[in-house]
Amino acid sequence: MDPALQELLDKRACEEVILRYGRTQDWLDDYGQNDCFWPDADVDYGFFKGTGEAFVSLFDATRNLEREQFQQELRLQSEFDGPFNFIVGGAYATDDLDFRAYSTVGLTGLFPTGGVDDRGFLNFYNLRNLTGDPGAGRVEQDRESLAFYFDGSIDFAERFRFTAGLRWTKDEKEFYKPTGGGGPCNQFTELFDARPADPNLPLDLATNCIDVGSGRVSRAGITGAEISQRHIPLPDSAYAFIVDTKKSWDELTWRGVLTSRSTTSR
Repeated sequence: MDPALQELLDKRACEEVILRYGRTQDWLDDYGQNDCFWPDADVDYGFFKGTGEAFVSLFDATRNLEREQFQQELRLQSEFDGPFNFIVGGAYATDDLDFRAYSTVGLTGLFPTGGVDDRGFLNFYNLRNLTGDPGAGRVEQDRESLAFYFDGSIDFAERFRFTAGLRWTKDEKEFYKPTGGGGPCNQFTELFDARPADPNLPLDLATNCIDVGSGRVSRAGITGAEISQRHIPLPDSAYAFIVDTKKSWDELTWRGVLTSRSTTSR
C-alpha cells in the first residue's frame, strides 16, 4: 500500500478512537471506554496515573446477590354434606439473602470521611481509592415465617351463616453486616492508614493500631483484579463495627362474620 494512503488511514483510525472515547465518556459506557485503550496502555491525567482499564473504573461497583427462598403450605378442607365445613392448615417460608459488594468511589477518596479518618480536606495522597483497591462489604439477612390457621363456617336457621377464623403467625429476621474502616492493623496495613487505637499511647503496628482502610481488599493481600464475586476476602474482624441483630414477633388474629341470605316467597 502507498505510504501516504496508509498514513491517512492511520490518522482516520486515530480520529475514530478519539470520537469513540468522547462518546463513551458522555454515555458512561464502560465497555466502550475499555475498547479505546490497548490492554497494556498507560494514561497520566495528573491526578491519576495507571492503565486505561483502571481509569475507566474510577467510579465502579460490582454487586453479587444470592437468595434462597422456600415456601410450603399444607391445608385440609372438608366437604361435609351437613351445615358445618372448615379449612385448617399451616404455612412455612424462609428467605435467606447474602449480598456482597466491591466498590471504588473515584475522586471522593480525596475527601475526609470523618471518624477515624482525620487526614483533612483533599487528601491528594489517597489516590489509591480511585482504582485497584476497592472496599469490600457484605450483608446477610435471614427470614423465617411460620403460621397455622383454622377457618370454619356453619349454616343455621335456613338463612344464616356464621364464619370464624383464627391465625397464629410468627416472623423472625436476622440481620448481619460488618461495616466501617478502623479495624485492627495487620501485615498489609500501610503506614499512611495507621492510627493509634489509644491516642494517649505511641503508635505500635502490633499492639496499638487501627487501620482507617481496613475494609479494602489489599488488607487481604490481593488486588482488585483478584477478587471473587462469591467471597469477601476480609474477616469480620477487619471492620470497625458489626451490626448483628435478631428480631421476631408473633400474633394471634381472628375474624368472625355473620351473613344472611335473602329469601323470597311465591
